[in-house]
Amino acid sequence: MKRIPAILLLLAMAFQLVACEITPSKPSETRADVTVYGDGVSPAIIASSSIPSSAVDDVMNIRGTLRTHLGANPKYGSDATEKSGVELVFGETSRAITARANSYLPALEGDEATYVVYFDEDGAAVVWNHDYAAMVGVKYFADNYLEEKTLRIAPGTKYVGHVSIAAYGEELRLAADEKQRKAEEERQARVSREWETRFDVITDPDVRAAVQDFYEEFYDPEKMIRWWAGLYDPEIGGFYYANSARDNASFKSGGYLPDMESTYQIVQRLRVLDPNSDLASFLGPEITAKMIEFYQSKQDNSDGYFYHPQWTKAQSRYNVMRYTRDQDWAITVLGWLHSAPLYPTALDRAKNSASATDVTVQRLAAQSGLTPVLAADWQPNETSVKNYVNNLLNTKTCESWSNTLQTQTSTFAASGVLNYVLDVLDERINPQYGLWVSRYDASRDVYYNLMRFPTSEVPYGIFTCAYKVMAMYNEGRRAVPYATKMVENAIKAIKSGDPGIRVTYIFNPWATLGNVRENLTKWNRTAVAEYDALIKANILDMLAALKGSLGKYRWEDGSYSYLQTGSKATIYDTRVSQGKAEGDVNGNNLVVSFAMHICHTIGLEHMIPVFGEEHGKLMQQLLKNAPNVPKK
Repeated sequence: MKRIPAILLLLAMAFQLVACEITPSKPSETRADVTVYGDGVSPAIIASSSIPSSAVDDVMNIRGTLRTHLGANPKYGSDATEKSGVELVFGETSRAITARANSYLPALEGDEATYVVYFDEDGAAVVWNHDYAAMVGVKYFADNYLEEKTLRIAPGTKYVGHVSIAAYGEELRLAADEKQRKAEEERQARVSREWETRFDVITDPDVRAAVQDFYEEFYDPEKMIRWWAGLYDPEIGGFYYANSARDNASFKSGGYLPDMESTYQIVQRLRVLDPNSDLASFLGPEITAKMIEFYQSKQDNSDGYFYHPQWTKAQSRYNVMRYTRDQDWAITVLGWLHSAPLYPTALDRAKNSASATDVTVQRLAAQSGLTPVLAADWQPNETSVKNYVNNLLNTKTCESWSNTLQTQTSTFAASGVLNYVLDVLDERINPQYGLWVSRYDASRDVYYNLMRFPTSEVPYGIFTCAYKVMAMYNEGRRAVPYATKMVENAIKAIKSGDPGIRVTYIFNPWATLGNVRENLTKWNRTAVAEYDALIKANILDMLAALKGSLGKYRWEDGSYSYLQTGSKATIYDTRVSQGKAEGDVNGNNLVVSFAMHICHTIGLEHMIPVFGEEHGKLMQQLLKNAPNVPKK
């Protein structure tokens, strides 16, 4: 319970000294002073139900003071308590002393509120005509009539006090401000304690300080949660890619819908907010049912793939990364929701196809440049797969072929040919750089790829390649060759501090390092010490370079964008936003992923969490109350 600030009490008391009357009745020969308490008198305290909460604590304090004076607790009751002896009565009751006190209480008028303290043979009464007068009046009684061990007073003594209601309003405002200020101080102190505890896992004090500084600079968890929640469409059960997609005209008018990849990327983070990583439990049955319907309704029974109506099937099938990734997202999210696709997926069909001529395999063959006729007879044997991979490396940029291969990883694994793919990558890696390049031009800071007529690529494309290929080696449970050289080149790219035009330019070398350490830890333990020594010698410079570049992708609402200029309008040649100056799901997801890759890079087994329990509760509340999305 808030106490009245001292300055307001002084003002109120000053006002009372001017606008009050003290009219003690002169003791007569027949009316002796009344003993209110002491000398064997213990008054009962009668509290009206009309006592405002702001005065209840002071009534309880009065009872405590009397207990100290009398050595025993005074009785405490309500208006319904039978009268027995002297009483202290607070607020509106049916007691006779209340009626006598009320006769001195004027009606409330204008800004002036009044309270009355009245004494007679029945004891004492405090009455009022406004909550603020109650708060001041009860405290006035406590401060002025309970100082001695015995209180004797002449019957008819009364004190009438006046206070300003405007002062009450100001008191409430100041109290609310103070409450909010203390709550924010406590929250910040709690967050600070939590974060300090989280970073204790890093033993090197300089590295610990640098990593904590990065978190504090680039992660505002509450803003991120509110931004994610704002992209949810409760009618459809999915998340949009960016605000411009959410706010654009309805889909029927050429606008946008929530998409499977953006929804996957966001709910991937939501799982972290649940202590049991149970997405269905976190979302609740209603949202879960909507999201299951959202994914299941996209599956085509003819081939098992998932096609989003925002793009035609022809558009999706044009880019292998579009339809294979959407399949992976759908299978994964439905599994998290304790559900499954309605029909056998393309992966199921690849596993169960005895003749291996399923449309899935045919598409792989088509990517290798075979004619449709030859593609129909293409078999997933060692020669065919290696020819396919070599053809990609000979004709595509590093960024392009690695995207294609990594997107098809689940299909390769399902068809039992992933090792053939990795065999080619082992053969084609350059031992001098630990990368799939022919050479490096230091004067231009460019690498030359493996195409028949090599063309130059900036480190962004090369480490897009390295990051995705490393994910394939880890999926195949196989050690990557020349890891130390790859690490040295990734460190060089990071320390350059070049922000590029896409956030992946900064992200990919870090993601490469995180994946390399995972690979070494599991399948090449003897190389871990050399890796750790390289990171230890460079990590502070790497983190400083990261801080200097990542802020160029940050927006005021706590989100991050894929491009420095804002959201990317297309992904895999399919439109996802209007490409405005705004954050997008892809950029945001990558920046949050920095936490994982930084932690893995420095040798931590687990990511230091960005979000706490309170952020999970906030997200649940926001999703539960998500408004329907208005379309312009």
